[in-house]
Amino acid sequence: MLEAFCHSQTIEGDINAPGLPVTEEGIPAIAFSGASTGNTAFNTSPVPKRSLVYAELATTLVKKIVDSGKPYLPEDVYLNVNFGKVEGKCTDASQFQWVLTRINTGLLSERDTEWCGEDRLLTETEIALKSGCYASISVGDAADKTTADAARQKVVLGKLKDMLVCVD
Repeated sequence: MLEAFCHSQTIEGDINAPGLPVTEEGIPAIAFSGASTGNTAFNTSPVPKRSLVYAELATTLVKKIVDSGKPYLPEDVYLNVNFGKVEGKCTDASQFQWVLTRINTGLLSERDTEWCGEDRLLTETEIALKSGCYASISVGDAADKTTADAARQKVVLGKLKDMLVCVD
């Protein structure tokens, strides 16, 4: 079983939502957020473009994780995923690029897993502020809601490496 949560883009909602099932039940979890906002009923017709794009992106990531085999994620880890706005040149899921990030800045934390020639990943916020069609993926520690350690990041990197890009 893989649990997924969908939220509008708020750090608190993203990070708090998956903690309990991951730590107490051992259920792998992914929190998804989109920068394009708007409240609509579940049966709205036509379905907003942002909803279709975010659904396709979320499906792509979940399928990749499931296809990678069990265990889907390391113990006490969840993924925090943030999708950029669906607008301008970013109106199709195929236009988005996946970036491995960290949740917080990491001034006092250990180094991250080696990726893109660096041992410090960009933060979710740094990616959100860049122009382009990006979906950031952070490996979170379910116990304290911070960025997971390099060893657990490396496991996730191994599962997702071929879909990730490096961003300057």
